[in-house]
Amino acid sequence: MLVGGPDPDKQEPRAKKPGPLRKLRPFLQRIHLRSLAAYSILALGLALLILFLFHVAAAQRGSSAGFYEERLPYLALPVVLGMLVFQGHQAFGRRRSLLIAGGALAAALVSWAAVRSTGDHRLAQGLLLGVPALWLAAVGFARIRHAAMPPGTTRRVRRADAFLLLAALLDLLFWLNPPTVRLGLWTWTPTWPAQALFGALALLAVWGTVRLMAGAQGVRRGPVALLTGALGGFYIAPLLAAVGWLLARGQKHGRDRRAARVDPRARGRLHLVALHGVHFAIALALLGYAPSTYLKETHDFESRVGEGKDFEGFTVTLAGVGTDAPDLVPADTVAPRFAVQRPGAAPVEVTAALRWERMAGAHFPTPATARTWTGDLDLDVSAVHVAAGAACLGPSHPDGAWLERNRAGSPSRICGGDPIDAVRFRAASLPGLGILWLALAVGVGSMALLLATAGPATSRAARSAAPERAE
Repeated sequence: MLVGGPDPDKQEPRAKKPGPLRKLRPFLQRIHLRSLAAYSILALGLALLILFLFHVAAAQRGSSAGFYEERLPYLALPVVLGMLVFQGHQAFGRRRSLLIAGGALAAALVSWAAVRSTGDHRLAQGLLLGVPALWLAAVGFARIRHAAMPPGTTRRVRRADAFLLLAALLDLLFWLNPPTVRLGLWTWTPTWPAQALFGALALLAVWGTVRLMAGAQGVRRGPVALLTGALGGFYIAPLLAAVGWLLARGQKHGRDRRAARVDPRARGRLHLVALHGVHFAIALALLGYAPSTYLKETHDFESRVGEGKDFEGFTVTLAGVGTDAPDLVPADTVAPRFAVQRPGAAPVEVTAALRWERMAGAHFPTPATARTWTGDLDLDVSAVHVAAGAACLGPSHPDGAWLERNRAGSPSRICGGDPIDAVRFRAASLPGLGILWLALAVGVGSMALLLATAGPATSRAARSAAPERAE
């Protein structure tokens, strides 16, 4: 054997060819999740815009909104899953965020398949959109919590702040669309300006809670918890506020003591809260859209004065019809009054009007809304029946006549004092509609905070104030 020749017993093993997954690994590592989420949201917006334009074009041909509603869950589902990964990877880690997205997808598909097998296709579509949106809202809430908390915050203070923020959001949800409040024999339906006053106080409670979480200077837990609990959102907020105050009580080495000092990074943390608050608002919008669209029920009724109609757990009674004119004078407003009542609850009286438009020569409706704890009940009057002998009818209608909305003709007017004995109206049940108002308030507030905290040093402060991972 030649000296220095290769030893056949000691040959080096051949290098294995990289598999397809190894070839994709460098590419996957270069994916920027923030950009991916931004492009996903942009794609969702464009898809919704295109569907909306198709819907408008179809509506001009007499079609309904079914074309738009049936396709939205399938387009929104992949975008919601992408946002779950984006929102969860910094708070829970990339692996856990993927597991959360997979769990949301599995829960949505199982719910969709189970309900669709019963033949209820609209409910199945609502679950396909609503279940992932609920997961996204929960992850978005956790992301805001982690973005706001300074490093070193104790676990008890973290939980206390989470309870306070949840209570403040419940207050805001309650007062943006307040139902009738009943305390013993006393009932109260908040309307303007009381609704605006308490809504502003609820916004103040959310703002104070967020500043408390971010470690802003001059914020005390006691007054924030007192205001949050006093607003009493859904009767749950006082309990959550009390728990939030008791958990942080006596924490000598927690964040409450450091909050009294000036924290130059609090501005950056508030900027991060605003950024993730916009994403949280999108999740709330999808969460509110799902039940209010796919669980919506409508029905047309014809009711006489004093007659009640049952609809979706409500009893809708026509209490009477009034006008805004004296006898024998044509009225500009015809106002049917309805009493809406649930079993065991106090009745709520609402007015759905028909208003005269002089230029069109017809009456146009103003729907009424009865706000409940679970959603809204809309009443839209389509026609009122004027009994025989009315002054404005004349001899051409000896047996009475129906005055229809959006229609000029005979009869065209109603005089004050004319007997109106029946009303045709449409009732629509919209569960979960208040969540859309909450999404609007959170989105606008987050955009305002985003602009208020923008500055040359904000990005550096935000990067240096990276929150800790979940416990």
